[in-house]
Amino acid sequence: MPKVISIAQRKGGTGKTTLAVSLSAAASSAHVATLQRSRKGGALQACNGPILVDADSQGNATTWALGTLARTTIARAQSVAMLAFPPAREWLPASSPLRSITTREELLEAVLPDVLRDSVVPGLRVVGSTPMSHPEDSEEIVLRSLPADVVIVDTGADTSTPIVRSVLRQSDAVIVPVVPEPWSVDGVVEVFEEIQSTGRSDLLRSGGIRIVVSRRERNKVHDILEHTLRERFGDIVSPTVVPKSAAIALVSHKADNLRPKHALAKIGTALLGEILDVVETKGAAA
Repeated sequence: MPKVISIAQRKGGTGKTTLAVSLSAAASSAHVATLQRSRKGGALQACNGPILVDADSQGNATTWALGTLARTTIARAQSVAMLAFPPAREWLPASSPLRSITTREELLEAVLPDVLRDSVVPGLRVVGSTPMSHPEDSEEIVLRSLPADVVIVDTGADTSTPIVRSVLRQSDAVIVPVVPEPWSVDGVVEVFEEIQSTGRSDLLRSGGIRIVVSRRERNKVHDILEHTLRERFGDIVSPTVVPKSAAIALVSHKADNLRPKHALAKIGTALLGEILDVVETKGAAA
């Protein structure tokens, strides 16, 4: 069963997609390194590479991961909507075999060949998104049964939609990016309330939520607001900070922006390690 890490924030422009793809690239690098070590040892270890799920109808993570041309080839049915369980039958064509699906296992067996696509980063697979791929009548999407060690989910700005609430219910950890501005800080509490309303108060109690200061600039205002943020929320504010200069690097949607020596790749690696430590500690305590 994979570890599910979601990125959620009700305020736009806070860097959700930047964090999602940075974490995904870091996870894929770790996966490739594991495979290389196992090959040198003789026996190939059985481990499933990470999956990036784009649950945002804007599809920005999809554009980054697959490239603009690849994104336009994703058919309406070949996207995150196919992970909806139970399948939205009234949304499906009458001839669709998904209408007879009764279990998650049957669903994944039917849709995975069309859903999973290789990204521009070696070792990373993607479940893409298109603006029309989010049937609102679907109560949940399947994440826990995906063939991966880590599933990273980029969510939309509206955390009250069924698809985002389903992601929050299945998450082992939730990352909330915050730009050090008052309007962004207010969004943190809104995400907390949404998480509680899904019945996942345990994430708040166990430290399964991490606030990440994103798009930080070197100025006095941001110094003050970050200090205020850490005073208000304490240890759940990650020591890892995403500077604005690193976030801008993703604008070109090129894989080389996440090469190992790039600042954004280092940030993703540090944050992924921190989050996985929290998840594993929580699992051991349980």
